[in-house]
Amino acid sequence: MIDIRGDLADTVAKEIQSAGGSALAIKADATRIGDVKTSVKTALERFGEIDVLVNNVGLSVVRPIMETSEGDWEPAMDINAKATFLWSKALAEHMIRREAGCIVNIASDLAKAADPYSGLYVAGKHAVIGMTKALALELAPYGIRVNAVCPGIVDTPMLANFTRQLASVQQKSPDELRQEFISSIPLKRLATPDDVAGVVAFLASDDARYMTGQAINVTGGLIMY
Repeated sequence: MIDIRGDLADTVAKEIQSAGGSALAIKADATRIGDVKTSVKTALERFGEIDVLVNNVGLSVVRPIMETSEGDWEPAMDINAKATFLWSKALAEHMIRREAGCIVNIASDLAKAADPYSGLYVAGKHAVIGMTKALALELAPYGIRVNAVCPGIVDTPMLANFTRQLASVQQKSPDELRQEFISSIPLKRLATPDDVAGVVAFLASDDARYMTGQAINVTGGLIMY
């Protein structure tokens, strides 16, 4: 578990350890190549090999494109797109030597669609799907699979923060917006982290051994392509 907030990484590592697994928590900035290289080196020293990389990063900025500055663009694109590029490249070098491995990129339903006031997030997550497809083609000769997962509206702290920002822009209450989200989903509920994690685990497993370059929706029917 690698996170810019070391306390969050520690929490997840302890959960895994308490369940009988082996885990390592590393505090690092996913957008800095120095942190990426150090983290990969530390993980390899601890575990010897790395079989699966899950790129799970994102930053939501609620702002109309016409009110978005160049200064807004860089940090959002660093997190939403550049981090996935840096980590995929670093781990692909290791996986190519082994001629084995799997990369799963967390994109978004907004990697296939768009919302007003989310231009930076939409642009970054569209880039993730494009990178997933290109990497899948480049790494296939080495037996390395690259896929993406496109979650819909997931009940997380990130959603709560997004809802607060959007409610302010649209002059609605966060609760009102939350109900609008739920009403828009055919299955009539928000996704849970476990809904997404199950698909990630499948793509990382041998059951998905003949899948690469795919962008799988986990949206409760909100996105169907």
